[in-house]
Amino acid sequence: TKTFKNKKEIYKLFNWNVNDPIVLILSHDLIDGNFLNKWNLFIDNRDWLTETLKKINKIDNINWIIKPHPSETLSMSEINTKDVFNEIIKSNKNNIKLYPENYSIKNFYKHIKVVITSHGTAGYQYPAFGKPVIVCGDTYYGGHNFNLEPKSKNEYYKILANIKKIRS
Repeated sequence: TKTFKNKKEIYKLFNWNVNDPIVLILSHDLIDGNFLNKWNLFIDNRDWLTETLKKINKIDNINWIIKPHPSETLSMSEINTKDVFNEIIKSNKNNIKLYPENYSIKNFYKHIKVVITSHGTAGYQYPAFGKPVIVCGDTYYGGHNFNLEPKSKNEYYKILANIKKIRS
């Protein structure tokens, strides 16, 4: 697999506006772990991804990149991130892309502004690199003030709409 050497390479590959920041959305295995949380803003992982994609589809001043969960390729589920993405995001939407399968994510944190996950391990991994993370459900690392933890869908959607204002 390849790694991105710099931001310029990313912007060129996706034909993105260099003035817009990059936000990484880390999807979950859409059929696994849906009911482990005490609370979640969304019914399940697919609902979270679907509603998030619908909201970001209306936000043009951000370069969004969605990374499927690695276990999706192992489980070969009929429900997956790529299919949900293709249902909602139209091909003419240049600022929203799927993470390329032939690229490693290991150094991608260097090139992003914010990470979004519903409840995944990214919520404690990316803050260690100084990257803000938005989480939408109960996590074992929640409540320690190193994530943005909206308590309602409306609050979540406001954060998405104002994501450029988040300091990283």
